Amino acid sequence: MATRRSSAKRQRTDEGDDKKEKLPYFPSAADFLRNESGYEYLTYADLAPDLKTSYVGVFPEPPSAPRPPKQTWPQLPPNKPVTDPNDLPLDKGWSILEKDIDNNDIDAQISRCKERIKENYMPQLFEIRLKGLQETQKQREAMATRNGFKGGDWSILQRVNELRKIEEELEKEDKHDQLQNVQVLLQAYRGGALQWHPGLVTYWHKGTQLCNPRPFYWKEFEVLNAHCGGPGPAPLLASMTLDARHANMLRTYDVAVRIPRTNFYAEFEFVYDTGASNAIMYQADIDMLERASGTTAACMGLQNCSGVGGAVTRGIPNVELEFTLLNSSKQRMTKWQKVKVAVLPGYYTWDNERLDGPWLSFLLYMATAPRHRDLLYVATTKSDLMQKLPAQASLNPVVQPPYAVVPQANPQRPLGPPPRGSGGAVPLPAVETNMPPPVQGVQ
Repeated sequence: MATRRSSAKRQRTDEGDDKKEKLPYFPSAADFLRNESGYEYLTYADLAPDLKTSYVGVFPEPPSAPRPPKQTWPQLPPNKPVTDPNDLPLDKGWSILEKDIDNNDIDAQISRCKERIKENYMPQLFEIRLKGLQETQKQREAMATRNGFKGGDWSILQRVNELRKIEEELEKEDKHDQLQNVQVLLQAYRGGALQWHPGLVTYWHKGTQLCNPRPFYWKEFEVLNAHCGGPGPAPLLASMTLDARHANMLRTYDVAVRIPRTNFYAEFEFVYDTGASNAIMYQADIDMLERASGTTAACMGLQNCSGVGGAVTRGIPNVELEFTLLNSSKQRMTKWQKVKVAVLPGYYTWDNERLDGPWLSFLLYMATAPRHRDLLYVATTKSDLMQKLPAQASLNPVVQPPYAVVPQANPQRPLGPPPRGSGGAVPLPAVETNMPPPVQGVQ
């Protein structure tokens, strides 16, 4: 019988070249990129007794980077401010940043800003910052009022705000029957019955909470999804034709994608985007996979997708898929990796790229070399990666570098082949312009 490991210091093994390193486990978004072994035969009967268990406080908090001590400076006379950067005590560590305070602690940041203005070192800068912080504070207060939220937890307020946006979209159209779940979640957060616990998840079905907060496991999701009547074999639907254009001026590579527990896979071109926290595909891609495999991808819920420019796409479904990287001989360089994929409506086109998300860097060794055509090297082992990297890179400094000059590279450089077997290092094409706005998945 499969059982859950409940040890607060459960050990996770990471495969290296010639050694295995055991690291403490911390629940996090990285769980969406882990294939946990030992749960292949988990059934609902095995899982049900543990669903009432709350894992809040069971696992240790992930270690955070130590914060430096507060900077203190002698207060200057009101009529003798330091306004020239050359007069600042930079050699003693003066900085405009308050690294000892959490950026999200707006009240503390405002208080510190007022303190810096009184100290009289570059007060004009801190006066500008103070106005921005006070505007942020007003926006948060307005957000809380607008969402009927009472409380001071910024994480919960953000979640409530995102859920409200999703609710508005679902009231127009609810393809995945998620409106009642969203409405119950809003009620639970607003009433204090549900809290925000980083790294832990809860499962909901038809407005009913199925479990207490617990770490995410793909097999548990699949078992609960099947128990609640999730997707299985389905009639074949009409297929859509993809507009197969190549991505220009971006670092791209091909990924083999399939629906879990099926044999058919298709290769799709993705943009390597270090800023994307979620893989992005299009509905036409999913339609093609479902048509060929005869089954439906499991929907994991909805999210809002936002980019750097502030544009937000609301109520985007997330589905469970599996990714792997193939070399030129069609051999897998990685195991089939379960990936949470946000599905945008429509088709992939030249200006609507697929984004890969963080999955590749989680599984493989990656590196770049200075002034070496901006190639990205990907390898299954550290030794393969080191062998593939250039022995010497040009590091000659340029006194006055030219502006608006980009390196010329083949935007369609093929993958591989690796030096041996199904492993080895694979260079990916070069980046020549800025990538599209990164997409952040709201959890």
